[in-house]
Amino acid sequence: MDVKIAFLNGELEEDIYMEQPESFVVPGHEVIICLYVDDMLIESKSMTDINATKRMLVSKFNMKDLGVADLILGIRIHKTPQGLGLSQSHYIEKVLDMFKYLDFKIAKAPIDVSYALQKNEAESDS
Repeated sequence: MDVKIAFLNGELEEDIYMEQPESFVVPGHEVIICLYVDDMLIESKSMTDINATKRMLVSKFNMKDLGVADLILGIRIHKTPQGLGLSQSHYIEKVLDMFKYLDFKIAKAPIDVSYALQKNEAESDS
């Protein structure tokens, strides 16, 4: 989700950690909300709970639902058979593009591939 006017809502200078009040805990219906400036990630085991949380937030704040998360804070999220995978390739590509490094071609390393590397057993001078 994207909060449209987050910058108009004041500034906090400390980290805020919240827990659900005991009287409101419903085991199995927990929703985790990760918020950074105007980017929000909502996660839960229940899609019903996620949608209810989104409806509640949209009713109180000017927000845009961006759908299923595939990118947040430069981190790409992708599903794998083992679960979720995280990658910063998107962020790295943006940085490389900003400095015009995406135009370079792959070059072979100037090393003899038949050479076997060995662990350095020598003691250091420091």
